[in-house]
Order: sequence, then C-alpha cells, then structure tokens
Amino acid sequence: MALRKAVIAVVVLGCAISRGAANEQSWYDNIFNPPSTISWAGVYGGLNAGAGSSNVNGFAPAQQPFYQSGSVIGGTLGYNWQSNVLIVGIEGDADYAKIEGQESPCQTISCFSFLQGLGTLRARFGAAWGGFLPYVTVGVATVRVNAGQVGFGAAAWEPGWTIGGGIEARFAPQWSVKAEFIHTRINDIFYNAVDNGQMVLVDVNQHDINLVRFGFNYMFD
Repeated sequence: MALRKAVIAVVVLGCAISRGAANEQSWYDNIFNPPSTISWAGVYGGLNAGAGSSNVNGFAPAQQPFYQSGSVIGGTLGYNWQSNVLIVGIEGDADYAKIEGQESPCQTISCFSFLQGLGTLRARFGAAWGGFLPYVTVGVATVRVNAGQVGFGAAAWEPGWTIGGGIEARFAPQWSVKAEFIHTRINDIFYNAVDNGQMVLVDVNQHDINLVRFGFNYMFD
C-alpha cells in the first residue's frame, strides 16, 4: 500500500513538473519564438506604475530652483494598426501622481510644488521583432500642478507636450508587459502673492517632468 501511494505521488509530481515546464516553454516561446504572423493590431488596455522626477527652475522673481520626486500609477487604453512588422498606434493614459518638492527661502517664505495627476494622448510608432515591440511615442499632455506658498497659490491642469520610447513584450497570446520612459514639458503656472508688502505675480517654472513606468496590457482583439 505504501509503495502504491509512493508511485501515485511520483506520477502526480511528474505531471505537475511537466505542466510547469510546458507553461515555462510556452512563456519563453511567446517572447523569443513567436508565430511569424503575431499580431499587435486592435484595442488594448492595461495598468502602469512607476517613478517620476522634475526640476522646478524657480518661482520668479525669486528664482530658487529645487528638485521633485515621487511616483505615479494609472491606466492605459490604446489601439494599434499593423502592416507586416510596422505598427502605428494611438494611446491615452491617466495617472494619479505624487511628485513633490519644496524650497526655502522662496520669496520670503517656503514655496512648494506638487504634481497630482498626469494624462497624455500620444501616437506610437514601432516595429515588431519576434515577441518584442520597441516603439517611440509623441503627443500632448496635461498635468495637475498645485504650487504656492503659505496663504497663496494656485492649482490647475497645465497643458504641454510629451515624447518618449519603450519596449513591449508579449508573454501570452493576449498579454504583454512593457517598460517606457516619458519626458513631458508643460506651461508655467502663475499665482499672486504678497512679498515685502507688495502684491507680485509669481511665475512657477515647472517645466520638465521625467517618468519611468512599467505596466502590462491585455489585447481585446
């Protein structure tokens, strides 16, 4: 009886190992040995998360630059057109952001700038290579900026442009993972404040924002 149980256990374990190896091989083949007709065309959506940083060039007229850092998380929706290995697509994303920094002195007290959200609408251009899709991307962006000092400030969605690139890898028939770098430049944000007894217009030079994001996508088609 004990021998019989041992044989059954070995058979079950062998089946499990065999299935795991098959799944591992399937994952490997999807990326490195995919079908020659692998398609990236159609609608896809997914999630992304990553880290962001920005250099605030200053709060004019004081012009005290400082550094910001933080994280982002959000969702992506897009569509690809495909001709042989060439891919052209359109992609939109919306991220919650927590990228923060402050500097003192700034005017006569401490100033702050918080990036609270980010959205982009971009074109993507890529070339399928096996199970990989390297791409470049360019488009428009909007960023939620909350900047100011004690008692004064402004919060608004500031428009801008964005450019970047990345690589996507198909690890299952309808699933892919990606890594990308996105550079965004937005307009200045302004607010009124009192400085040395006088009302001044403060120009927040919140220009360049850099993001490194990772995510996964699901192909609906």
